[in-house]
Amino acid sequence: MRLRRAIKLQREKAGCVDSISVCCLLCGHSCTMLVYRVNLRYILMTMRYSRDNPNKLFKTTERIAFGLAVLLVPTMIALAGWTSQESPNRVDRYLFEQMGETILDGGVVYLDCWDNKPPGMAWLNAAILSVGDRSTFAITVAAIWFGVLAVATTGYGIARTTRRSVATASCIIFALVISQRYFDAVTNGTEFYAMVADAFAAFFVVTAIKRRTGRGMWYALFAGIAWGIGGMFKQTAIAGPVAVMLATLIGLILGPAPRMRWLMQAMLAMLGALIVFDLMVALLHLQGALQDAYHAVVGFNLVSHGQTHTVGLFNVGRVLEQLRPINGALLLSLLGLMITFLTPGKAHTNVQRKLMDTGVYGLGRPVVVFMGVWLVVGFYFAGVGPNHMPRYWHGLFVPMMWLVAQGVNFVLSTCRHGMRHQRWTAIAGAATLAMIYFAPLLKNIHDDALIAHGYVKENSERKKLQAVGQRVQELSEPNDRIYVLGYSAGIYRFSARRAACRYAGVDKLIPSIEFAPAMADEIYETLRESPPAVIVAEKKSVSALADDHLGNIHVPGMASWFNRAYTQVDEVNTYVLFERTRHFQKAPPARVDRVVPVEQDRGRN
Repeated sequence: MRLRRAIKLQREKAGCVDSISVCCLLCGHSCTMLVYRVNLRYILMTMRYSRDNPNKLFKTTERIAFGLAVLLVPTMIALAGWTSQESPNRVDRYLFEQMGETILDGGVVYLDCWDNKPPGMAWLNAAILSVGDRSTFAITVAAIWFGVLAVATTGYGIARTTRRSVATASCIIFALVISQRYFDAVTNGTEFYAMVADAFAAFFVVTAIKRRTGRGMWYALFAGIAWGIGGMFKQTAIAGPVAVMLATLIGLILGPAPRMRWLMQAMLAMLGALIVFDLMVALLHLQGALQDAYHAVVGFNLVSHGQTHTVGLFNVGRVLEQLRPINGALLLSLLGLMITFLTPGKAHTNVQRKLMDTGVYGLGRPVVVFMGVWLVVGFYFAGVGPNHMPRYWHGLFVPMMWLVAQGVNFVLSTCRHGMRHQRWTAIAGAATLAMIYFAPLLKNIHDDALIAHGYVKENSERKKLQAVGQRVQELSEPNDRIYVLGYSAGIYRFSARRAACRYAGVDKLIPSIEFAPAMADEIYETLRESPPAVIVAEKKSVSALADDHLGNIHVPGMASWFNRAYTQVDEVNTYVLFERTRHFQKAPPARVDRVVPVEQDRGRN
C-alpha cells in the first residue's frame, strides 16, 4: 500500500511515471523493508548488552557487514562498468569490439583485424557479441559480470581459508580498488580480464597449497590453466607462473617438507599454462595466422618496448603518485606480511595462543610467501612496462588482496580475542584507516559516476561516434567497406561496416618503430587495390594526409591518389567524411620497395 501511494504521488507531481522513477521507488521501498526486517532496535540492544561479550558483538557486526557487502560490492562494480562505458578515450574498447565483429563476419585475427596483443580479447569479444546480438552494451554487462565473479571467487577462497568476516572486509576493499576509473577497471580491456584470470588462478593455488591429499594436484593444474588464459589477454599475466617457480625455489631451499609435493604442484601449474598456450598456437596455425601473430605479439612489442619505453621502476615519484589510490590496501598487505614473519612461534598465554592461531597464521606461511613473491614480480612487470599507464597495476591487485586478507584477519582477530586495550586500539586503527584511505575511494566512484552522467547529457565522445556511424550508413551499403584515418574504431562499430584494411587505425605507426613504414605501405596498397566506399578522417589526419603522411609516416603519392579518388561530402563534429569518386578507376598496384612486416620477420629468421 505504501508503494502504491508513493507511485501515485510521483504521478501527480511529474505527470507520468518513467521507468527510472519506478526503479528508484522500488529500491527505496526494498531498503526500507530491509531495515525494518533487520530491526535496528534489536541491533542496538545487542550492542548495548554485549560490551563485556565481544564475541556476540562481533557476530552481530559480521552479519551487518556481510549484508552490506552483498549490496555494496555489485553496486560499485556495476557503477564502475557504466562509468567506463560512458567516459571518453575508450578507443581500445571499440577496437576489441571491431575485431570481435570481424571474426563473427568470417575474418581471422591478425589477418583481417590486427592488434599487438594476444588474441584473447578478440576471441572473447566475438563470443560476447554472438551471444548478445552484437550489442555494445553486452560488452559492458560482461565486464561487470566478470568483475563481480572475480571478487566473489576471491572472497570465497578467503572465507574457506580464514573466516567469513575476513572475506567480507576483503571483498569490499577489492571492489573499491577495481572500481576506480583511474585504473581503467571493469571495462573491455586486456589488463582487466587478465586480472580476472589471476583471481581464479589464486583461488586454485591456495586450494592446492591447503590440500593435503592428491586432489591438490588437480587444483594446481587448474591454476596453470587459468594463468594460461590470462596470458591470452595480456603478456604480463606470466607474473603468476614466474612467482610459482620462485616461491617453489624458496620453499625447496628454506621450507620444511613436503618439498616433493610443492615441486609437483609447481610443475603441474606450468603444465596447465603450457596446455593453454599450445592450444592457442595450434588454433592460430590452423587459421594460417601464426606467423602474423608472432610478429604482432612478440616482434612488434619487443621493438616497441626497446624504442619507446623509459625505466619507470626507478621513477619513485611517478610510481608513488600512481599507487596513491591503493596505498591503504598496500599498507594492509604489508601488515599481513610483517605480522606473519615477525611474530614469534610460541605463545605463553591463552589469549596470545588464540590470537596467533586465528590472526597470524590465517592464510598460512606458504600462502603468504607465494603471494608476497607474486606481488613483487607483478610490481616489477608493471614498473618496467612502456608508457607506465595506471592500468598496468592490475597485475598487483589479486596478490595484494590476499595479503590484505591476512592483514584484515590479524586486525579482526585482535578486535575479538585481544586484551581490552588491544581490542580498542585495533578498532580505532581500523576506523582511522578506513576514513583516511578507503572513504576517498568511495567518493571517487561517486564523482566518476557524476562526471559520466554529464558526458551522457552532453555531446559525449560516444554520441559523436554514433553520429558519424549513422552518417556513414547513409553514404554506404551494408556490404561496403570503409576506413578511418585515425584511432576511432568506434565508427566501425556504430556504422556496422568492415574495415578495408586489417590495421583499423594509424595509431601504431610510430616513427621510432622500424616496422611502421612497412605497415604504412601495406595500408596504402590495400586502399589502392580495393578503395573503400567511405573514408573518415579526423581533421588533424586530413592535414597530415596533405603532406603525404599516414599518421607520422611519409608515404609518397598518398595525397595525390587520395585527391583523385575521393571527394569531401560532409563534416560531422570533428570528423571529415570522404566518398569515393564514382568514375574513379582503380590504380594498378605500385611496386613496394619495403616488404610487409611478416616477410620482413621471415627474412630475419
